[in-house]
This record gives sequence, structure tokens and C-alpha cells, in this order.
Amino acid sequence: MATTASATEAWNAYQALMAIPREPHSLPVPYAHLHRLARLLASTRPRTRTLFLRLLSVLSTIHATGGYVKLWQWNALVDCAGKGWRKTRQEDFKAALDVFEDLMAQRSPGARFSGGSPVRPVPEAAPTVHPDIVTYTTLLNIAGRTLNEATLRRATILLESSRLLPNRITHLALVRYFARKNQLQGVRATLFNLKDQGFEMGLDGLNACIWAYARSGRLDVASTVYRALRHNLVPEDEAGENAITASVKRLSRVDGLTIPLDIKPDNTTFYTLIQAFAYHGDLIQCLRVFMDMITLSDADVSGHDHASPRVPNITSPTLPAFRAIFLGFARHGMPPAHLKNAGPLTLRLTSSAWTYDNLHILYQSFLALPHDVRPSDRTIYWVIKAFATTSGNDIRKLRRIWEQLETRFGGGWGGRLERFRHAIYGSPEK
Repeated sequence: MATTASATEAWNAYQALMAIPREPHSLPVPYAHLHRLARLLASTRPRTRTLFLRLLSVLSTIHATGGYVKLWQWNALVDCAGKGWRKTRQEDFKAALDVFEDLMAQRSPGARFSGGSPVRPVPEAAPTVHPDIVTYTTLLNIAGRTLNEATLRRATILLESSRLLPNRITHLALVRYFARKNQLQGVRATLFNLKDQGFEMGLDGLNACIWAYARSGRLDVASTVYRALRHNLVPEDEAGENAITASVKRLSRVDGLTIPLDIKPDNTTFYTLIQAFAYHGDLIQCLRVFMDMITLSDADVSGHDHASPRVPNITSPTLPAFRAIFLGFARHGMPPAHLKNAGPLTLRLTSSAWTYDNLHILYQSFLALPHDVRPSDRTIYWVIKAFATTSGNDIRKLRRIWEQLETRFGGGWGGRLERFRHAIYGSPEK
């Protein structure tokens, strides 16, 4: 517990030590080790229900034996209580609120879950802990993730009643909420509040804005933000720079969106745009951003001379990008039979985009990923689904793709992929 960087190893040691017989309220683990374990757990991602229960156990032990639960530990517990599921429910916000109320009442962590307030020795020197803006922002973020207006209003009232000033992250939590609700008016109002209060947007804020505008169908705004960030990394010529400057000024005036000159895109920026273009059916722009991702990632860190050729960095975290594009083919792809019967305009719009041939070219790059890369079951599913769509469920082609994927990545997939396999091999070849 004193040296490991693994939260799992530290937790296993904690369980072994706590299982040693001892007197009530005695502690076989030094407080320093417990606080270190709490920090390891609090820094673990993703948040899971198991993680919440482990952190709750450690903090309850600290409290029950006369130790001092620090504010950052309370905040981490609030955050873990409200997460752990793919979709945040109102029950998750209620769990986070229960932890918050334990903090407010100076009870043991988790006291509201057990319906009581355990008696424990209170150290005289222990200071009273009060929630800070991080606590209220965490609650606001969890409330926003439920997409329930009444729940968000409750968290907002708690924040306002505290009389604490919101910080940058507080505003960004609201941006993400309004983005999920497709309420661009709320996004703009929040951006102007952020600007008026003197906060820097930051790259995480700009990425959130790209996602917000793209999700609402405003790919023009999302593309403008991306182009400005890309220009900060790889400057365009004078004409391009003038166009970008004019667009950025307009964004600041109309949307309250300020783009600093020193902020450059990261992999989240690239992936967000790829996902947006794929979802909306623009394969050309999707692939342009994808090429930027594998050629420009970390360019400013590496000190690469942009005037000289650059070898594509296919080891960048491109798996989410591949998955997004494969999903685009599954969503927008057209089987050959449909293209044969399509009119001239339809052919011009589709034949050069979401087709089997173009999918196969991308697929070959996917197979060429480094050998230690292991795509998730979800990614493999969308590969198969994309080929099923663009081939018109051609069983012979699907079997070949399946066998190539098994050979390359090992197979052994279950769930809906197993059902897919049964459908492919349980059907006669065409």
C-alpha cells in the first residue's frame, strides 16, 4: 500500500490487513497508507460501481477509527456515487446527493445509505469540512448527465444558495448539458457567461463546443473552430489566415466563443470531428480529419519540421476514429444493388463515398494497426455491420471478413458478435 501504483494491488493489501483480528476502533493500517489508497482509487478511470464501494469502504474506515476525511476525498466520493453506469440516471444523482448531505451534516461517509450516523471518536484538532465549488460543480455535472431539467435545476439551486462563484468547469458542465439537449441557445448563453467572467476557454472547452455545434447539425461552426485550432498547429497561407481571423472574430461576436492563438488540437478534437462528419454522412471531410489525426498528432511536441515529409503516426490512439468511420459506413452505406438502380444524381452523391470499395480500403489500414492493438467488441461489431450494409449481406464476403478479423485479432467475441457469427455461418452462401 505504501509503494504500489496499482489501485487493485493496494486494495487487495487493504482487504488482507483489515481481515486481521483486532480490537474495536483499532486500525492495522497507518492513516498515511489509507489516504494513499484513497488517492489511488480517486484517480482511477472509468468510474464504476465497484470503485465507488471501495472508496466508500476506505473513507468509512478512516472516519470510524477517528481519522479525518479530507474535502478532496468527499468530492471524489460524490463523483463516484453519481457515475458507474453507461447512462446517468436520476437515482445516480440521488446517490451523489446523499454523500453531499453526509458531508454537510458531518456524518460518516455513506451514513445515509445505512440509515444512521455511526458514533465514532472525533479528534479535537479535526477541522470542520465544508463543500467547495468543486463539490457543487460535481453535483451539477452529474445532474446535467441525467438530462432531466428538474434535476439540473435542483443542483443549480444548491450552487446558488452556497453563494460560491462558479469556475470554468462549472460553465463547461452546462455547455455539455445544453449540447446533449441540442439547445444551442443555452450553449451560447453559457459561453457568453464564461467570457464575461474572464475565464479562458481551454482546449477541453473548445472540444466541448465542437461537439455541441456538431451534435446540433452546425458543422460549419464546428469546422471553423477546428480550422482555427489546426492553423495554430500548422499555419495556413496568408489568404487562409485572413479567412480564419475573420471567422474567429465572428464566432466571438455572435457565439461568445473565443479561440486563443496558443491552443492546438489534440486527439479528442480529431475524434470529435471524425465522429460528427461520419454521423452526418460527410466521408470526405471525415477522412481529411482522420489524415490530420495520424500525421499531425503531437507535431508541436516532436519539434517536427513541417516543411519536410512526415511519416504517418498510425500508432496514435486511432481506434475510436476507426470505429466512428465504420459506424458511418453502417449508417450511410448503400449496397451495390441500390446503386445500380439509383438515378444519376444519387449515383454522383453516393458512389464515390460510402461504398464497399472505399470501406475495404479503410479496412486494410485497420488490419495494418500494430500487433499489440486490440480493438473492442464494439469496434469489431461495426466493422462487420459496415460490410453487411455495403455488400448487401453478401455471405461469402462476410465470411472472408470474419475470418480475417479472427486471424488478425484473435476472435473469441461473444454477445451480439456471436449472434452475427451464427447468422453468417448459419446461412447458405449466395
